[in-house]
Amino acid sequence: MLPNPVLNIVLRWGPARPQIEASLAQDFVRALQIPRRAGAADNRLREAAADAVTVAIDVASEVQERYATAQALGEVVPLLQDRLVLLERLVAVARSRLDAGEGSRSDLVTLEAQRTELQVEIDQAVLSAREARLRLARMIGEPSSGAEWSLDAWTAPGTGLQPESSWIDSALQHRPEIRAIVWELRALGDDEAIASLAPWEGASVGVDAQRDDGWTAGPSLSTPLPAFDLGRSQQARIAAERLEARHELTRARRKVVEEVRVAYHAMTASNANLARIQGELIPLQQQRRMLAEAAFRAGHSDVSALLLAEHDLRLAQAKAIEVERQAATALVWLQRAVGGPGVAAPLMSTPSSNTPAPSDPAAGSERTSP
Repeated sequence: MLPNPVLNIVLRWGPARPQIEASLAQDFVRALQIPRRAGAADNRLREAAADAVTVAIDVASEVQERYATAQALGEVVPLLQDRLVLLERLVAVARSRLDAGEGSRSDLVTLEAQRTELQVEIDQAVLSAREARLRLARMIGEPSSGAEWSLDAWTAPGTGLQPESSWIDSALQHRPEIRAIVWELRALGDDEAIASLAPWEGASVGVDAQRDDGWTAGPSLSTPLPAFDLGRSQQARIAAERLEARHELTRARRKVVEEVRVAYHAMTASNANLARIQGELIPLQQQRRMLAEAAFRAGHSDVSALLLAEHDLRLAQAKAIEVERQAATALVWLQRAVGGPGVAAPLMSTPSSNTPAPSDPAAGSERTSP
């Protein structure tokens, strides 16, 4: 807005008639700076909004990651308990064979040690699952709740991802950290334009009127003389801040590229590993268990081989759950690296055309190569 005009009134008494002087002045330099000041304020407001978006997607990513951890731990505990039941059966078989003189005490002690270790592992898994739920309760704003909700089953995100370059381009366009620096650069550009008029700040134009024998009036100009302060130090400071912001923009873009690439490869590797476990390892362990059961029923082997096959099958299933958690975490990281789940959604499927992504209107001339 325009600054308020300044009204000065002077009244003098003396031997003659009282004299009255009046002047009305307007700071015209401030008026010239209005567009730049408004632009700087708007750009800093957009910068603050980008910072708020950064905090929001950080919170969303942390909630997603803790939810995936709680899901995985909730599925691991029953598998560990099934393994404990199998180990107890193995211990019982080993003890009966020792009593019958067919086994060794070493086998029995080894199985009992494994059972004890597994009991410790179950206690730790139960504690970790409880801690994960309590941390999740805090993240969703219910720190005092019982955290006894039913969590959804984990679902695979799919493997039809767009190429890595598409993820990088989208991240460079949408990451709020980059946009915040861009808006800061624009605000500093407005500050630099404002600083060019700094030596003339306080200059004003107006009208002066005086009554002596009669009223006289005329225009007036009041301006500082830039004899000492030419505003160069202020301009140099803003130029240095712009240079620093450009370096920060380059650093932020390079970091974004790194985060996207690391998360992308982590997710693809986790998906491939999960597919290998679910498509090869678990079926092989299931086949092994079926063969061990058939051999046991035919009397070609004792129950130990069957129980060991069951035990290894449970281990493979537990490994699948852990890799599922890794894949879910990698997905959360990839979504965060690209700018949030909303930005990542169009990139989760193979594109139907090679239409290039639109350029970022906020980047302007400040874009530098990452």
